[in-house]
Amino acid sequence: MLYVKDLMSRNVVTIDPEDYSGKALELLKKYKIHHLVVKNTEGKVVGMLSDKDLRTVINVLASSGERKTDAEGTDLSSLRVYNVRVRTIMNPNPVMIEAAASLQDAAKIMIENQFHCLPAHEGGVLRGIVTHQDILKAVAEGQLT
Repeated sequence: MLYVKDLMSRNVVTIDPEDYSGKALELLKKYKIHHLVVKNTEGKVVGMLSDKDLRTVINVLASSGERKTDAEGTDLSSLRVYNVRVRTIMNPNPVMIEAAASLQDAAKIMIENQFHCLPAHEGGVLRGIVTHQDILKAVAEGQLT
């Protein structure tokens, strides 16, 4: 039997809830990932932020309101999409899973909640993240029987 700890990525990219959407976009692009774990200054996981969450906000902000430009013709209205606080976009109710939990348990939680990933912890301390892609890859490679 495989467990979350067997497949989870241990290099979790995190962001602070007071950071801006522009930083979140940079991190997603830099690390070629789709999810950020949101941790406060005390190190507590307080949310999750996905690329889909960011795209939704960007689309709403970019399509609303009139276009404003500065004296040089720079579109100032598009800049506001990079200045939204992460805390206003994130899912503030993160569901975490024990790193020692089975992949079957992780898959059930993802399906029931329509999640694509779960932060994994040991004793309440963030240790990794497991994604639906990790589980699908294990299935495709015959690791799950």
